[in-house]
Amino acid sequence: MFPSLDQLVPHRGAALLLSSVLRHSERETACQARIADDHPYLDGARVDAVLSLEFMAQTIAVHAALEPAGAGAPRTGYVLGSPSLEFFDGDFVVGDEIEITARPIHVGGSLAKYESEVRVRGTVRARGELSVFVQHAPGAGP
Repeated sequence: MFPSLDQLVPHRGAALLLSSVLRHSERETACQARIADDHPYLDGARVDAVLSLEFMAQTIAVHAALEPAGAGAPRTGYVLGSPSLEFFDGDFVVGDEIEITARPIHVGGSLAKYESEVRVRGTVRARGELSVFVQHAPGAGP
C-alpha cells in the first residue's frame, strides 16, 4: 500500500491529476489518472493530449517522493525540458483510465532525466524523456 497522493505530490485540488499509485520500484513508478465527466480540463467530451506532459511530471514526483531520498514527502520540482516527446492517437475522452509510467534514466543530485509513457487500454498515447529538477527532501542532502 502507498501513502495517499497528497502525501507524495505538492499538487492539490484540480491541479492533482493522478488518481492512484499502481506500483513502485527503484526502476519504475506507475500511476493512474481517470477522465471523469467532471474532469477539470474537460472540453466537451475531450481532454487535450498535451496534458500527458503533466501526467508524466506528476508520476515523476511520485517516484521521487517514494525513493529513500524522498523520505515519503512531497518535493517541489520543475520540468526543465523534454529532448523527445511524442503524442499518438489524439485526445483523451470521458471514461479513459490512463496508466502513466516513469523510469529514471539518470539521477544526479537534484537533476534527473526520466523516460515516461502514457497508455490507455495498453496502447501508448504519449512517450518521452523529461529532464527535471527536484528539490531535496528536508535533511536529505545539499
